[in-house]
Amino acid sequence: MMCAGRIAIMADRLDLDPRRIAMWGVARGVLEACWTIEDGGTDWHRGIQLTERFAKCLE
Repeated sequence: MMCAGRIAIMADRLDLDPRRIAMWGVARGVLEACWTIEDGGTDWHRGIQLTERFAKCLE
């Protein structure tokens, strides 16, 4: 899984917990979708896609 590899690199280099990085990604994706909707954008689904990718790394 591509995101798991990237998360592992970040966790190693920054000395952070990989699960915590993935959880942050989930929250960030939801925020991205909300901000897009608030700004009147129509591509909010991109934020949800980001959320789904990070959520898969938590399984």
